Amino acid sequence: GNSLRDFTEGSALLCEGHWLGSLENTALPDMKEGAGVLPYPQLYASDKRYITATSNTANVGAVLLTAKDEAFISTVIQALNRETASRLIPKYYRDALKLRYDADPYTAGMIRILHDNIGGSFMLAYGNQAIDGSGNPVGTVSESFLSLLLCLLMLVGGVAELVACGTGDTAETTSTGGETNSEPEVTAEEDPFKNVDYKGREFRVLTSTNIASAGMGNSNYLIEGEKDAASSMVNDAVFERNAVVEKKIGVQLKFTQLDVDYNGVFSKIRTYVANNLDEYDLVINDLFPFANLSIEGNFRNILAPEFTGFDFEDKTYWYKEYMDDLRLQNGYEYILAGDFFIDVLRSSHLLLFNKEMYRDHYRRDPGEVFEWVLNYEWT
Repeated sequence: GNSLRDFTEGSALLCEGHWLGSLENTALPDMKEGAGVLPYPQLYASDKRYITATSNTANVGAVLLTAKDEAFISTVIQALNRETASRLIPKYYRDALKLRYDADPYTAGMIRILHDNIGGSFMLAYGNQAIDGSGNPVGTVSESFLSLLLCLLMLVGGVAELVACGTGDTAETTSTGGETNSEPEVTAEEDPFKNVDYKGREFRVLTSTNIASAGMGNSNYLIEGEKDAASSMVNDAVFERNAVVEKKIGVQLKFTQLDVDYNGVFSKIRTYVANNLDEYDLVINDLFPFANLSIEGNFRNILAPEFTGFDFEDKTYWYKEYMDDLRLQNGYEYILAGDFFIDVLRSSHLLLFNKEMYRDHYRRDPGEVFEWVLNYEWT
């Protein structure tokens, strides 16, 4: 659009309306210093944290109510998230995004801030309805329902968790000017899967191939991989990740593609559950229909003790704050978000920063703007 043209031609210092994933296909030509990436500013200087907003078309995960083996399902998903963080995410940043990722001391750190501060929006997820071709709502949430839901949550003390901003369960993300490395922190923990062997058992994934309205293309190429695509660092990393998980815990990943719009997602999921069909261990699709479907009771509570393979604590490859923001009540969460569900990361909102224009206009080093971000002075 014109805003991007004005930005690249030096007529605009900042450019909004972009997602991280849109930088896979956004050309930023003739910028000597390259474009910088910034999070959206804090609302108050006292916040000491940033919030990365995402689209309600972001593809998230869920476990159908009809799923049978909680330990198996949670273990495989945990392994996929862990291996994505170490094998795919670094290559995605360097090779998929049209940024000079390693060209300055700040870009990697800014992307890390975006990644580590992904938050969900309860009202964005649950407060809208899809409309079919005849103008009729196909979602399940009305204003009166939301009002009733919020009143009930007040009675059980859930609203404090839903509306908290900066007081959640996750640790605060901090950065310093000299530490801008954005590589995922997969700690040198003892291999949690060393004694796991499912002896070739199939792990069945229903994955979306529908093009999201966010306008940056579908993320299945980072989930399943593109078999017919030319070799690339990113595509090869996807297949490597999947192969490593299959070998490490003895599973076979079986992907089934689903290319339908909101209406089709509602219909498919309801049909599986209503007919007690145990056909998939994991389903991946847009947040909006999944949030509404979770209210109807179509998904399993991923915090249930039977899901012994999940370990959400202090694991940066899980977007736990995002998941917590979408909870309906303490102890009940239905939406999975993390590095394997990379569409959430790709849907992260950001600002583009014209470093060259800043230097020419203000006669100052654009690095000071990044320092403001790192010192929580970006308000």
